[in-house]
Amino acid sequence: MKVAIRKAKTVELIDKERISSSRYYAYNGDNSITPHELEQEFYVERFFEHVDNQNERNIESGHKERNQTIEEYYQNRKTCPEEVIFQIGDKREHATADELWDCAIKYKDDFKLLFEEQCEILTMFLYDDGDAPCVHIRRVWIAEDEYGDEFVNKTIALRFTALILPDETRPEDRCNNRETTFLRVEKELIEQICEGEGLVIEHTPSKKKECPTSKEFKEGRYFLYIPELEKGPGYDIKIVAHLKKKGDAQKCDRLEREIRRGLSAQLRFCSFILGSP
Repeated sequence: MKVAIRKAKTVELIDKERISSSRYYAYNGDNSITPHELEQEFYVERFFEHVDNQNERNIESGHKERNQTIEEYYQNRKTCPEEVIFQIGDKREHATADELWDCAIKYKDDFKLLFEEQCEILTMFLYDDGDAPCVHIRRVWIAEDEYGDEFVNKTIALRFTALILPDETRPEDRCNNRETTFLRVEKELIEQICEGEGLVIEHTPSKKKECPTSKEFKEGRYFLYIPELEKGPGYDIKIVAHLKKKGDAQKCDRLEREIRRGLSAQLRFCSFILGSP
């Protein structure tokens, strides 16, 4: 069986009726209130100071329109709790609900030991629709701003863990970051827990997402000039050079045609020079 832990495609608050007959965990042990109420209380307790002080700074700088309430901060897609789904197997072959929940509890305990200062698992509940049981985990990543107030930011929170960059010789970027390391560590942690519970787990190596280096770009077939533009557009065109070097002609030619026709939204404002070395 394969282990899967993935981000939920849509974040949905779980109502009390849905979890009443399921196994449920709340970080503070209070099962008398709904998960929504529990999360709201956590946000008020931990992040109200940050939101309130940031609102004052917004007013002082003439940007009152950026102000938000703690409820808006809680619901914002960038600062709301992160929801992931933990599953062992698929509808053809999977762990039982009891086995899955035991693994989830051990995962929660080990996760707390590793990331207690940076992340809080707020709630977990087991959902079994008759196909394959899964556990929904809602957690929030906590960092500290320059004023000493706690706020939600996964990228910054991970910098204060023991995790290192996948490639320490390169600066942190969209491909070389601690979240990549975290996903690998988390997957290995869960697989170890499952095997410790006597489950037979099929190990699948993580796919390494390659990014072209500046050297690879310079050695590629295409040269590029992009004045005063962000990294995003240039990144896509560097991919063209990298793909040419790798010999993926079909994929490269398709992207090249997009560039030439100006159909790519990220590339429409680019001015570029194509040539051979």
